[in-house]
Amino acid sequence: MRAKSKYLLLASLIGLMLTSWVLFFRDERLILGLATLYPQLSFLPLLRQTLLTLGLNTIPTFLFGLFSATAFISYFFTLRDPSTSSPRQIKRWSLIFAAVTFLSFPALSTDIFSYMASDRVLTAHQANVWQVSPDNFPDDPFVELADWTDTTRVYGLVNQLIYTPLSFLAGDNFLLTLLLYKTVALAGFIALTFFLTTASSSSTPLATSARAILFNPLFLLEIVGNSHNDIFMIIFAIFSIHFFLKEKYFLSALMAALSIQVKLLFLVWVGLALIQLLRRQKIKPLAIFSAAFISFNALCFLIMQTSPLVFLERVLFNSTVLWQSLSQVLQQYFALNWGRVGLVILFGLILFCISVVWHKKHSASASSALFFLIYLLFFMSAYWNWYCLWLVMFLPFIANKKLFFTWQIWTLTSLFAYPLLWLSYRFFFGGFFWPILQYLWLVLPVLFALSYDKIKGYGDKKIPAPTAREKMATKMGQG
Repeated sequence: MRAKSKYLLLASLIGLMLTSWVLFFRDERLILGLATLYPQLSFLPLLRQTLLTLGLNTIPTFLFGLFSATAFISYFFTLRDPSTSSPRQIKRWSLIFAAVTFLSFPALSTDIFSYMASDRVLTAHQANVWQVSPDNFPDDPFVELADWTDTTRVYGLVNQLIYTPLSFLAGDNFLLTLLLYKTVALAGFIALTFFLTTASSSSTPLATSARAILFNPLFLLEIVGNSHNDIFMIIFAIFSIHFFLKEKYFLSALMAALSIQVKLLFLVWVGLALIQLLRRQKIKPLAIFSAAFISFNALCFLIMQTSPLVFLERVLFNSTVLWQSLSQVLQQYFALNWGRVGLVILFGLILFCISVVWHKKHSASASSALFFLIYLLFFMSAYWNWYCLWLVMFLPFIANKKLFFTWQIWTLTSLFAYPLLWLSYRFFFGGFFWPILQYLWLVLPVLFALSYDKIKGYGDKKIPAPTAREKMATKMGQG
């Protein structure tokens, strides 16, 4: 089974890729928009109506669930297959899996369409993306096909530098823009693949994490298939930690700033890393890192023509949406606003992580992973299914098999949360039990994996103390 598991994983990804194109026909807004933009696609609305009579809203849900199940089963078997353990084979199969997933339609998320619409604020309308929202241009057909059009850009300058040339190059061609945006996400995945497989030749935790990350079905679908820009935040974050461990603090600070100028999330690690340097009384590295990090970000916000505080407030405003979270459950069932209480507890969690780093119990990477695990499960107001991938920033540097297995289970529950959501739209729509069922499905298996110590190959096994005879034999052998 292990020897053939990689082929089953490939077949499952092909099935998910084909299913994504069936799911494409569920998006009526996109179908109508494409038919308007491209007269040669005017048959799409009629085809959608035909598919609706053939079970479009039901059959793909079960197909997606089936292929997701076989993908994760084969994924776990593939991780135990010796034929895929060498850096060369990891690279080979990662690229094969990515090539298949790249052909998917981004049916699980509309974020890529929001990227496209927001970038056109600059490239088509010559306005500042951090000051002008896309809905100021209602006649732009890209805006009609996007969500989050009422907010200005919540990503930093580096993100803009990655996507702006592609938007300029594609112009008003919607399909070409989509292709280029998917291609740059694939390029990010390839860059991560080459780094992890190169590092896999060493004896660091990177060596054991490459396959588990690159072969993961959710990681492939969300990063390569749905083309989330999180991949660039992750790459720069991994580079930053890599240089930090090699005591190349200027390069580490530069990479950290690049990551934050995609998304702000890596700020958590930066703060804990500075605490770690201060605790070890490494004053010169602390000064080098701080000066480089602050200077680069100051330059970025100067170019963006926006205040860091205003930008932070805008990002936090987006977190007020309630979705698949404890906040949603508490507010809907108990009319309890978890926001303020959660912020107090969250502040306590930050202090706890600082204390852990200060007392040298865990590294900045391990504490950051713990922070995001707890934050996303219990304090995030809106949990989108790819948010668990944020832990990839830290996992390659943590030699904790239980935490890694917990993340793998989390990616499984997050992927299956999609068909569960679609079932809630189809059966007992608006039922009071759906929000809590969806939240418990996401959280309970993760907590079980985190607390279970006897998982073969993952739990920390207790080594029995040596007997007197074994001690004597060891002593004689050393003599």
